[in-house]
Amino acid sequence: DYVVTWSLDAVPESLVIRGQIAADNACTILVNGIEISNPWIGGNSQAPVFTHLTSFALPGSAFFAGTNQIVFRVSNTGGPTGLLVAFAALG
Repeated sequence: DYVVTWSLDAVPESLVIRGQIAADNACTILVNGIEISNPWIGGNSQAPVFTHLTSFALPGSAFFAGTNQIVFRVSNTGGPTGLLVAFAALG
């Protein structure tokens, strides 16, 4: 797992986090312990997604005032794992 943790004083009503991700082999995204993305975002265990970026969006309703955590759960079929994520909070 790759983890990002931070605190929010308040959650803007219009908050959305948009980004792009590439993973070896695939990735599921959890926000505060709840699975947000479909399993195997951008691919599946037989079709690696490290060769291109896949867009994702995380709704503001998944966040709350206080400490928040995004977990990128990478699934790999062998060898080293890898993850590339770029995202921005809008709202």
